[in-house]
Amino acid sequence: MRILHGLFIIIIFGLSWGSYAQDWMVWLYHEDDGLLLHLNSSGDVLDTRIVPTDDGYNIPHKVVFSNDQSWMATVAMAESSFRQRLTLYRVETEDVIFIYDLPPIEDTPFNADDRLILPDNAFSPSDQHLLFVTFIAGVGWEILIADTISGQITYTLPYNHPQVQQQPYLCRSE
Repeated sequence: MRILHGLFIIIIFGLSWGSYAQDWMVWLYHEDDGLLLHLNSSGDVLDTRIVPTDDGYNIPHKVVFSNDQSWMATVAMAESSFRQRLTLYRVETEDVIFIYDLPPIEDTPFNADDRLILPDNAFSPSDQHLLFVTFIAGVGWEILIADTISGQITYTLPYNHPQVQQQPYLCRSE
């Protein structure tokens, strides 16, 4: 019984020791009004901001922060069409590093099926690269990678690339 009692104390001590979380900070985004809250693990509000918007664009519908929270990428839709824009900002200074507009198709207006997709894990582990996808309905898709330091596209992989065509699960069959 003493061994069981000692084991119980060790388990309780271990659980209570392990339950202490490390300090952390997070940005929370409220899509309705574009409000950003910077919170820490104690629940303290460290900063509040409004996400910047470009002229002619709505409040961003997607906001993703880099792993170290030094970069913020947003996707917003135009006020009067389905045109979309991705913007990469340096969080500390709110400087715009990179802007990418969903490319138009000649003589075809944008529609609701056209997408500029920014995944939740869009930043590389080192935060040096940003991945996003364009999807133009009826035409195809393209994966793009931008360098966060230079603001340049460093890699693209379109739906019709020969490597993609060799992967039957990535291309549609006729």
